[in-house]
Amino acid sequence: MKIEEIEVEEKKTDPDSKLEPNRENGYDFPTYRWTQNAKDVTIFIPISDEIKSKDIKVSFTTNRLCVSIKGDVFFNGSTMELSHLIKPEDCTWFIDSDEKRTLIIELDKKKFDEWWVCIMKGDQEIDASKIRPPNAQISDLDSSTRATIDKMMYDEKIKQENGFYKDRV
Repeated sequence: MKIEEIEVEEKKTDPDSKLEPNRENGYDFPTYRWTQNAKDVTIFIPISDEIKSKDIKVSFTTNRLCVSIKGDVFFNGSTMELSHLIKPEDCTWFIDSDEKRTLIIELDKKKFDEWWVCIMKGDQEIDASKIRPPNAQISDLDSSTRATIDKMMYDEKIKQENGFYKDRV
């Protein structure tokens, strides 16, 4: 299997110590990196030009991720569970060839705004206190939540226009 190594700075190696998260609230390991936002976790695995999509097998269940490349297991969901639950029907993977060929796996989090400290249970964890969530955008929310916020904003506007707050101190 031809997995390209990611160039990473030297980081903590004590298995009991927490890892310093990367700028995207994940971690850069030698053979892959991962990032996260409020909605999903993205895994980036550099691959060589010889690897084709037919050489890659990816499967998702609510609590498992299986990834093999040319028969070599990369994430073994049969023996390890994901650290958090995902929505498998909304997860995907693809090969990106923009700069360097990369297998990109997108895991849709089951719980919005739940910050992961690792991908698989038992993996070395990042320091959760150093996770820096980006400012949330209303467009990041699901349609039901957006509709609720829109209704609240509309109701507030109507109250202001009708002088509801005029006599209040």
